[in-house]
Amino acid sequence: MPGDRLTQEDRRRIAAWLTEGLTYTEIARRLNRPKSTITREVARNGGPEDYRADHAHQLTRLRARRRKPIPLPATPATAAAYGRDPKAVFAFEQRLAELMIATGCPRMVARILSCLFTTDSGDLTSAELVRRLHVSPAAVSTATRWAEEQGLIVRERGARGKQRYTLERKVGHRSILASVRSNELLAELSRQGAGILGRTTPAGARLDKAGTFLHLISQDLADSVERRVREVFGAWSCLKTGRSGSRSGGRRRVLSPLRAPVAADKSRGMKDWEALFVEKLEQTDLGNDPAHDLAHFSRVVATAKALAAEEGARLEVVVPAAWLHDLVNVPKNDPRRSQASRLSAEEALRFLRSAEYPEAFLADIAHAIEAHSFSAGIEPRTLEAKVVQDADRLDGLGAIGIARCFAVGGLLGVRFYDPRDPFAKQRSWNDRENAIDHFYVKLFKTAESLQTSAGRREGARRAEFMRQYLDRLALEIGGRMA
Repeated sequence: MPGDRLTQEDRRRIAAWLTEGLTYTEIARRLNRPKSTITREVARNGGPEDYRADHAHQLTRLRARRRKPIPLPATPATAAAYGRDPKAVFAFEQRLAELMIATGCPRMVARILSCLFTTDSGDLTSAELVRRLHVSPAAVSTATRWAEEQGLIVRERGARGKQRYTLERKVGHRSILASVRSNELLAELSRQGAGILGRTTPAGARLDKAGTFLHLISQDLADSVERRVREVFGAWSCLKTGRSGSRSGGRRRVLSPLRAPVAADKSRGMKDWEALFVEKLEQTDLGNDPAHDLAHFSRVVATAKALAAEEGARLEVVVPAAWLHDLVNVPKNDPRRSQASRLSAEEALRFLRSAEYPEAFLADIAHAIEAHSFSAGIEPRTLEAKVVQDADRLDGLGAIGIARCFAVGGLLGVRFYDPRDPFAKQRSWNDRENAIDHFYVKLFKTAESLQTSAGRREGARRAEFMRQYLDRLALEIGGRMA
């Protein structure tokens, strides 16, 4: 049977079939074994020309006698000072790793996490992991790199510049949040399907209810995770010991108690969060661009809320993304302008994490901020990102859009229009020299690029108002009175 050791009779059959000229594949099929088993058996016992069944069987028995059991690793977890049973600790490590592997964790990553969990210090160097796991440094390097990318461990510099790997403080709750994120994606797709099929149709109503159910369950789970994280991890004190880069004589120091986290979503309503966002903006240098002052942020938020209500988007993502979408100011004529949304997203994440905003929403908030920018050219993937992008672009249209256009033109030293050919009858549009050219170079195109149904309807109304304004402007430029 596959998995059992080859018997002496099996080896005699292999020898006979090799003499007959059968291939390794055929021999493996007849013995119901993997081809690799037959290949390895023949290769280590003389090859196809010199393979002898009895001799191969005797060599295998001798090798088995010479094998020594793998010694239990000497680890901090088995320190005699705690009176632990090394064998029991080792067995527990094995069971813990096997359970993580069963849930989909890569094997080597699971073994490393198991070692870190059962180490009192919570950290190990690469060399220590190699010795404990009896694997190559390359295997440890590959696995730790993957675990670090997934936010499971943290790389820290210890004494003498050695890299130490430490368990991420909230490693357990990250896997739950990943599940929440998957449910949210399914909920979002269900709501989109309901819109395509029609929410009043049987199929659309079914998808709409499924999306609503998944969204509510995900929110409940995310809220519960964040609350329990604060209760459990916020109460930890002095349980984790660390290594100081400046320590002497190999002595360990105990880290100070963890700082109590700032109140998060359950103790703060959305109005409280918005007050915090406004405070952040008031403390931020927004530059002297009149089109991107605090009033602009306020208008974008108001429009985003209205669009979210019509489209069914999550305010937990839309509101912070709208308030923080232009957190890093890069002037319009700056060559780094296309990077502004990415820089804003990074700064917003730092701020939201420091304020303990629910982790489950952060990735979507960052994407919504990155995708809002016209110059970045990033396609919005989520409904919330589409809402924020539309809200920001709608602020460039209509009455306020006209005011912003001329305000920015004045800031950049651009004239209102070309006095010889105001509406480009015999020239190309050039908004670097003429403000109203910007209507045709960008703003009307923006109205056509809006993502949501509600956004497109409002965009059409605002674009029509702008065309009426231009018609009136043409009359006044020509000195005509109507």
